[in-house]
Amino acid sequence: MAITVFPEDVHRPPETWARRAYRNLIYFHEVDRGGHFAAWEQPELFASEIRAAFRPLRKAGTDVARPLEKGGSRETGSAGTSGTGSSGAGQTSPSTPSGTQH
Repeated sequence: MAITVFPEDVHRPPETWARRAYRNLIYFHEVDRGGHFAAWEQPELFASEIRAAFRPLRKAGTDVARPLEKGGSRETGSAGTSGTGSSGAGQTSPSTPSGTQH
């Protein structure tokens, strides 16, 4: 969890509250400009905050930045299905011509 507090945002949590509420908080920073729509108001600052928030994870060598395996799982051998719903919805198999119902 990472938090950047922008001075003109609607809600500005104090760091003590944020650390109590989010035990996995790895980054907290208060900046001097920007508001609720910081990505549009201050895009360079917003981007630098995202980079700074992820920097400790990259240095630690965690797998957070590693792409997901096919099926949406980082675990090897996982098909990525939950057992509910329809698997492969909206997809065609290689042996079925595109647009054909099976």
